Amino acid sequence: MAKESRFSARTRWIVRAVVVVGFISAIAAGLYAMIHMPGESFRGAPAALDPDQRQLAKMLRGHVKALAVDIGPRNALDAGGRNMAAAAAYIEEAWLRQGHTHIRHQSYPIPGLNPAINLEMELLGGALADEIIVVGAHYDTHAGSPGASDNASGVAIMLELSRLMRGRPLARTVRFVAFANEELPYARTELMGSLVYAHKARAKGDKIVTMWSLETLGNFSREPGSQTYAATWLELFYPNTGDFVAFIGDMDSRPAVEEALGAWRGRVAFPSEGLVAPPWLAGTHRSDHWSFWMAGYPGIMITDTAPFRYDDYHKPTDTADKLEYDDMARVTEGLAAILDQIANQ
Repeated sequence: MAKESRFSARTRWIVRAVVVVGFISAIAAGLYAMIHMPGESFRGAPAALDPDQRQLAKMLRGHVKALAVDIGPRNALDAGGRNMAAAAAYIEEAWLRQGHTHIRHQSYPIPGLNPAINLEMELLGGALADEIIVVGAHYDTHAGSPGASDNASGVAIMLELSRLMRGRPLARTVRFVAFANEELPYARTELMGSLVYAHKARAKGDKIVTMWSLETLGNFSREPGSQTYAATWLELFYPNTGDFVAFIGDMDSRPAVEEALGAWRGRVAFPSEGLVAPPWLAGTHRSDHWSFWMAGYPGIMITDTAPFRYDDYHKPTDTADKLEYDDMARVTEGLAAILDQIANQ
């Protein structure tokens, strides 16, 4: 007579069911942790620009023209590095015209090429001056691309944020940083400007409480189907219209993502989405916030997700006429509002 199984068929079925349910529950919990965000995104048509916002849009357009048209491609391999130097000079001159004086150069060598330069402008805080917020944007481009979207748009918004924040009382210190060498061949290498900066900040003991990477912020569309995603399952949870600004971080940066996005949704009438995810999820690590993760700091990317809504990304056709300057003005004004709030927590 065959030996009886230790467990009945019914018991084995129950065990398998429990395992399957547990597996599904774990996946559901992981998804919830990635996509659950505070508040609700604004929906509806944006209000017409007021006179101040129209002037802001004009200023943004001027910065993009200077970088993407007058200077052009800004990779260390373009024009023998001359365009990179011209872009760095333009950024410093813009800060000086705004009346800022706390400007520093962080120069470091590139084998066989001119040294790379990170530029930093600091607004000193008051009661919480040792707590630092870094607002950064890279000023280099993909080789051969004029980089209006990637990343003259981010630099332009950073410059206008520094203008709008001048003279405001701040509890925390705010540093605006223009980074070199975010693009290939230096992306995610020891010659990436933001990685050099973040490692030196860690070595000095700087208390960076959050880092914002302003990355491609000029592409917005209200046409259904204008937004795609790196992973198809994200389409189940996020809109297919590319009219929003995204706040993206890794799991350790969740508090920074929630703080910024929660402030945005409480104050700004512009669509927004948020995501915290492992760095291996395509697109979530591809900017200067990654460098701060590597140095143990919280960092978030604030972006229009250009690779998934903009056909001219990384191409010679990424030109200044392709950007949405009215929406850039709305985003800049919104970022100024939440930066003021977070710097004075």
